[in-house]
Amino acid sequence: MKYIIPTLLLGAACSSMNLAAKPIEAVVEDQSGKLLAETQIKIHGKEVSLSLTTDANGQFTADLLPGEYTIDIEGGSQSHFHQSISVTDEPQERFLITLTLEAEHKLIIRANPLEHTALDMATPTILLAGDELTLKRATSLGEILQYEPGLSVSSFGPAVSRPVIRGLGGSRVTITNNQMTVQDASTTSGDHDVGIEPLLAEQIDVVKGPATLLYGSGAIGGVINVSDRKINADINPGISGGVEMRLGDSATGEQSLIMALDGGTDSWNWHVDAFKSETDPLTIPGSAESEILHEAEGHDEDHEEDHEEEGHEDEHHEEEELIGLLENSQSETQGGSLGTTFVGDWGHIGGAVSFVEKSYGVPGHAHHEEEHEGEEQEEEAQAEDEHHDEGVVIDMKQTRYDLQAEFNNPLKGIDSWFVGFSLTDYEHVELEGDEVGTRFDNEAWEFKSYLKHENWQGWSGVFGVQVSERDFSAMGLEAFVPPSITENQALFLLEEKTV
Repeated sequence: MKYIIPTLLLGAACSSMNLAAKPIEAVVEDQSGKLLAETQIKIHGKEVSLSLTTDANGQFTADLLPGEYTIDIEGGSQSHFHQSISVTDEPQERFLITLTLEAEHKLIIRANPLEHTALDMATPTILLAGDELTLKRATSLGEILQYEPGLSVSSFGPAVSRPVIRGLGGSRVTITNNQMTVQDASTTSGDHDVGIEPLLAEQIDVVKGPATLLYGSGAIGGVINVSDRKINADINPGISGGVEMRLGDSATGEQSLIMALDGGTDSWNWHVDAFKSETDPLTIPGSAESEILHEAEGHDEDHEEDHEEEGHEDEHHEEEELIGLLENSQSETQGGSLGTTFVGDWGHIGGAVSFVEKSYGVPGHAHHEEEHEGEEQEEEAQAEDEHHDEGVVIDMKQTRYDLQAEFNNPLKGIDSWFVGFSLTDYEHVELEGDEVGTRFDNEAWEFKSYLKHENWQGWSGVFGVQVSERDFSAMGLEAFVPPSITENQALFLLEEKTV
């Protein structure tokens, strides 16, 4: 018996020695092999959260227990490189961490404040940025995402398309710009476009699962967050920018010009961008009308027999011109934005204003005529027929104001504090010829604030508040929704545990 206790104590001591933290060394370099000095590093593990900085030779040292860890290397406010390492009891050589260009390793999901890359998310996530986004860029958000896994599109012509996630669309899919909700009229009808310009997008995230609770209970389908550089915490001394021109497409004849310019100092930066895009009526193989509809409108055999007469010859000539063309499917868009951000070790605070003007045709839009009695009603019906031939054009205008701030370590145990406010003034009119058929007005504001706490026994998460108000009205012949004022207040909490 007297040997049992010492043996147990010796075994416990050996076990404790095996689980003792061991120093590990690592060196950090970029994709070209350049050592990254004075770079902030965060190490996340099951019950560990460390923050340190590389030395002049790009090296760092940390005492870690055996286990799996994620090395988080910050490359600006919106891009973090994540790499997993495994620490064992065996002697290990110095870790070499090389930043790669692949977006799934480098870019964080900006719609999720927990700073995950696409590889770290527990639920499937789509991230488009860099060259991939440039190759897939289009004039509508739905067209960019329509071929991604689990996504489709609800379209009403080439100028309008809203993303659908796993069969859920409309208000069940929330679209945000820099984490703040896009307040437009796209959820009320399929021919209303999204009030955001995808040509200026720097990154697009599609988030599904529990993380969507950060954007309200209505986002059961998912959240699509479009990020740009209007407000950003990156230090950008000097001036940089670019111009992109898109010309020619066999179907749409797209002509687009996008310009972006950034500048600033070590303590503040500014951003300005502008764009203009035009598309022609869509080219199609044949007629836009089916044979049944064509005959129902009276363009059948009688027309073929009488087309030799002068009046019928003109009408027949006009119809021939529409063969191979989707009438009234053209679009024209222009806009821009201006923003500035003050940056420091304490965090950043910035503001921006942006506007979008878009005019686009709605193909296939027809009015169902009713029987009229009396001369006045017949005149009204004749007037409707005249501007019906000209098609329906939607003229959309939107101005948006944004204020955002993020503070680093504002309180003990709090990693960051985010505050955001957006104000949107949106309107569009449906023009039937030269007359205004229906007018939609939407004035909305949103406030969001959340705290991200430090790692606590393997738990990381955010908790916050969201408040919004929307004053929406539709007036005119096709005002199918009544005026309404919608107010929302919400508290949210999202926690994740590393196992």
